[in-house]
Amino acid sequence: MKLETNDFGTIVYYGAALLLGAAIGWLDVVLGEVFVTALLLLVCGMGFGLWRPARGWAAGIALSLGVTAARIVLHVLRPQPHAGDIPASLLAAIPAVVGGAAGGLMRITARHLFGKEE
Repeated sequence: MKLETNDFGTIVYYGAALLLGAAIGWLDVVLGEVFVTALLLLVCGMGFGLWRPARGWAAGIALSLGVTAARIVLHVLRPQPHAGDIPASLLAAIPAVVGGAAGGLMRITARHLFGKEE
């Protein structure tokens, strides 16, 4: 199977979103502060939405899956008395997807305002 340039860019895009989501998930476990996690997911989602406007929401899903994967790995490595945070970490999809959609909307709006139609 031959990878085209666009396929490689897509792999990098979603791979970066997963890795960044995992880093945010680790930070969430270390800090235990929901507000910081939600804010980071919102800002990173906006960044991915600005990068590729049509796929910002999907990068938000990848970010939230990274957070959940990090929580699962950290729970396996260092078991906690409660595992209820793992399913609750799927709520991270809300700020991540909203951020991705908002970032994409900002980029599309800027294109229209400044006349740079593609």
